[in-house]
Amino acid sequence: FEIKIATYQADFGKQLQAAFSGDLDGQDASILNHIKTAHDTWSSTLETEVLAPARTGDVGASITAMSDVDPLYQEMLKSLTDATNMKMTSAEQYYADGQTAAGQANLILLVALLLGVLAGMALAIKLARDITGGVRKVQATLTSMTDNCATALEVGLGALSRNDLTVEVEAVTSPIENYGTDEIGQTAAVTNKMLAKLKATIESYEVARGSLAITV
Repeated sequence: FEIKIATYQADFGKQLQAAFSGDLDGQDASILNHIKTAHDTWSSTLETEVLAPARTGDVGASITAMSDVDPLYQEMLKSLTDATNMKMTSAEQYYADGQTAAGQANLILLVALLLGVLAGMALAIKLARDITGGVRKVQATLTSMTDNCATALEVGLGALSRNDLTVEVEAVTSPIENYGTDEIGQTAAVTNKMLAKLKATIESYEVARGSLAITV
């Protein structure tokens, strides 16, 4: 994740710098500055409010922040869409008026920038959602382990202490599947190990309950 995001950021910076360099007459400075500001705000918020908390395991903050980041993403899309529409209009005028090759090259450069930024944004958003999606899976598994398996085992052991052998306990939580090797994936692996031990404890309880029932 970190490498892909860093690569995207570097590519965006190069594309934006190339667009500024190609804007010889300064006509695109305003729209380029708008794109840069919108991107920088979105990117900074994505990093500090979504990705950073997800890395440290702060599930609630990361998930909540996704709704805060979305308006910034929409603003970024709007600035890119407005720029694309403006440049497509300019393209028609360029060709209609027979503008110079330099002017047409400048237009192509900016359109390429806009397409590249859109692709990069889609990648970054996917990475952020993959991270929070992995965190949600871990959260859901831990919640099920606590509310279902561990609680049922607690009830069963309580009944056993009162010589009640009728309480059956079953592990109903499924392990996490399809996780990666990053920090979230490592957390998922640890969660699965915890679940496996909890299931083994439940199985031991059931064996003990059955054995005692035979001897009583």
